[in-house]
Amino acid sequence: MSVTSKVVPVPVLAIVVVGCLLSAAPVWAQGPVATELFLPVDRQVVNPVSGELVRLWGRVRVAGEVTLLAGGAQVKLTVNVDGGGTGQTSGAAYRLVGSGGLASNIRGPLPSDVQVLSQARLSGPRAQDTLMVDVHLQATVNNNGKVVAILRDIKTSR
Repeated sequence: MSVTSKVVPVPVLAIVVVGCLLSAAPVWAQGPVATELFLPVDRQVVNPVSGELVRLWGRVRVAGEVTLLAGGAQVKLTVNVDGGGTGQTSGAAYRLVGSGGLASNIRGPLPSDVQVLSQARLSGPRAQDTLMVDVHLQATVNNNGKVVAILRDIKTSR
């Protein structure tokens, strides 16, 4: 049994390699990049009605969808807040629920930071203990369209 080999001339090989490179879509022309993050909540806020400190617990879900473009990116972020709280003096139970988001176009090179301000309702045992809470996130969109985020602040906004 004999083995034969065939030598491919360099110009033919170069055409095949260049053709493969040209057929690959650039990063910015591909579909949206999805990211889902869960940020823990462990903060204290002051109930401005009673003056009591309320320890908040729970999580903030951040869902990102980034479409990379030649000169930047289109960013959609959805924020959901879910958790509760406990009055530090009274022991009263609170419920923390909210949602919000952001839709924005980023112009220029990545990575890029975006600030997201969302609101949540902190419901206490009495109607007057129901508060609005501002949830401030800082999100960064990296070169690949992935989103990373940190919880910057939570404070009552009543």
